[in-house]
Amino acid sequence: MNNLKTILLTLYASLLTLCLQAQQKDIKFTSLTTEDGLSSNTVNAILKDKYGMIWFGTEDGLDRFDGTRFTVYRHRPDDSSSLKANEILSLHEDKDGNLWIGTSGGSLSLYDRKSDAFINFPSTGKANTIHNNVIRSICSDHTGKIWVAHFDGVNILDPKIGQITGLPRMKGQPANFFDQISICLFEDSFQNMWIGTNKGLFRYNFEINSFVQFAHADADSASLCGDVITSITQDKTGNLWVGTDKGLSMLRPGSTRFTNFRHKENNAQTLSSNAINSVATDGDKLWIGTSEGLNIFDTHTGEIAKFIPDPRNIHSL
Repeated sequence: MNNLKTILLTLYASLLTLCLQAQQKDIKFTSLTTEDGLSSNTVNAILKDKYGMIWFGTEDGLDRFDGTRFTVYRHRPDDSSSLKANEILSLHEDKDGNLWIGTSGGSLSLYDRKSDAFINFPSTGKANTIHNNVIRSICSDHTGKIWVAHFDGVNILDPKIGQITGLPRMKGQPANFFDQISICLFEDSFQNMWIGTNKGLFRYNFEINSFVQFAHADADSASLCGDVITSITQDKTGNLWVGTDKGLSMLRPGSTRFTNFRHKENNAQTLSSNAINSVATDGDKLWIGTSEGLNIFDTHTGEIAKFIPDPRNIHSL
């Protein structure tokens, strides 16, 4: 009798596991396109604000979605309070609920909710301006300052006084230390600012005003997967996840050695592609946008669920 109970419990546990796996893999997607009011089907950034609104940064305008309809914001030549360009590359909401917008060929903009208009910050490369008008990423730090990553490095805006500066300089640092393209920014729970560039990953420590660079090395399997950093996030245990053009890297707190995850041919339990576009955390899961579809990586079990467009399924991507 005990053996029968054991067998039945084992079967039940197995069926439950299969059902949970099936539920995870049976995610139904709803598409929002230009036919629904989206200004463009090319979406570069998505943000849900503190008021529950979803903002989409597209190649042809900034869209606000209230769950039913879209409101589209575009550049208007005769209106200085409109966006400076229509191609939106980055979105960020600071701790006070302010919405910051980065454009390509325009400027850094702050959305003024009261007037339903934009405050634009100049991008001329001169003193007290953003040094480049192709803004790839925006991030606020624990002091309330706004970090702006662009094609000529990084600028830091103090919104309280309107001052814009470059990165802090350290003794012995080359003059062209940060001339490379900066792609993404992220402040972790330990108050380190991480800067992803086309030449590796940089960690800035506020307390001692220092940078540490991490780069790929062919001879070191515990180095970064690749040097073009596309996305950075942190999970609930403090692990840092870094998306690159050559795979996904994970760095544990206090370590300088990476654990790497790459696509492998004929192995279903690896990433769909090494070209990572975006990474977001969701409990024990990572949602990973790749060049070959969406991957949901269970960091606890190591399983990867994959989602790609299927013309025969209206609920696919």
